[in-house]
Amino acid sequence: MNPNDYLIQSEAVQSGLIPVEHLESESINEWYAILEDNETTNEFKILIKFFLIPFNISMIKVKFNLEYSEEVGSFGSSELSSFWKNYDHVAPTLREIYKDYFAIPLGYPKKFIACFPDVVNWAMKGEGLSLIKSIFFKRNEDDCITNGMLKIEVLIEIVMLYLKVSKKELECSMITK
Repeated sequence: MNPNDYLIQSEAVQSGLIPVEHLESESINEWYAILEDNETTNEFKILIKFFLIPFNISMIKVKFNLEYSEEVGSFGSSELSSFWKNYDHVAPTLREIYKDYFAIPLGYPKKFIACFPDVVNWAMKGEGLSLIKSIFFKRNEDDCITNGMLKIEVLIEIVMLYLKVSKKELECSMITK
């Protein structure tokens, strides 16, 4: 277990609101169960199949990040309840992205941003921006975008570039692997 993980260091875990045992026992099999659920939307099934399972993303972190994204999307960051303002159980990069709601990157699905905020921030504002431009701006728009959103293949490529270049773990990866 990485003691520097934002969720491990959060007040929610430190106070016992989120038991460490939940984080330690998290399993990729939980995503497979959601894939089998008839109530799961096709959009979310695609996210699970192509991103959350292959990149070992934490269900607990995704749950908090998606709830936070919905709160921010509904009210704007200035109107957030104290639960979202005072707790540090949401990915730090996601909180950073949503500080300026009007600066949220276009082309990235909202759920993808919630699951890979570090990747999106790296690609849009961080050190990956020039690399992303050099690779993707040479391509035909139809090869990269469908209905105003980046294609699955492009998003996977961006995640892989992030991992290769930054040499960092994904912010929302499971605590134990």
